[in-house]
Amino acid sequence: MQHSVVAFALASMLSLSVATRLPCHVDERMARSVTLRWIDNLVIALGLCPWAYKARMSPSLQIQSAQSARSFTEAAMSASKELVESQMRNPTTMIVLPQHEYCAEVHCFSRLCAQIIRRVAQAHPEVDIIAFHPLRLDSGPGCSLAADDPAHFSVRSLLPTIQLLRRDELNQARFEWAATHKSPLPGALSLLNENKAKLRAIGNSELRQILSDCMHPIEQLEGRDP
Repeated sequence: MQHSVVAFALASMLSLSVATRLPCHVDERMARSVTLRWIDNLVIALGLCPWAYKARMSPSLQIQSAQSARSFTEAAMSASKELVESQMRNPTTMIVLPQHEYCAEVHCFSRLCAQIIRRVAQAHPEVDIIAFHPLRLDSGPGCSLAADDPAHFSVRSLLPTIQLLRRDELNQARFEWAATHKSPLPGALSLLNENKAKLRAIGNSELRQILSDCMHPIEQLEGRDP
């Protein structure tokens, strides 16, 4: 899979309302808690990524939080270098940027991700980056241009997040999934199609609630009512 500029678009105001409810400051502890809930309650619970559970339970999973675009970029460059040098199997790093500007403005996050992807591609081409955002619209296979298509939740998270992982391991995981499921399509294309059908069957209302529930750690840590 080649590096490419991450495609984003502005989502519906219903999704925007989730992003604008975020507190002004989310520290690393809060960001980690929220991200783990998102992985557990959306990605793993809905079976969107068959190998997510192993990554979730692995000691090689790292979740970092950055408080500025500069520190976010620096963290991505450092993480990509560590991934290349790591002797562990399937190491994964998630980097979260909980600044309100990037939570509410998807285009700001899109531009930042594009810059990071270019830099990582030059320095460490063995590393792939996947981006998630509460307002992101998926432009991949089987997606529609409609902002209210539930399939877009395959690339949505509560906080702006990038995932870094080694390309060869990602491709191997996709190959294994396709072989196990006897998919006639290359890579995990069948999985992507299945995910979109599953998300559309669940519907926006329930998916928004799942994503919103991931905020509970923030509310509890700040002493707010859920």
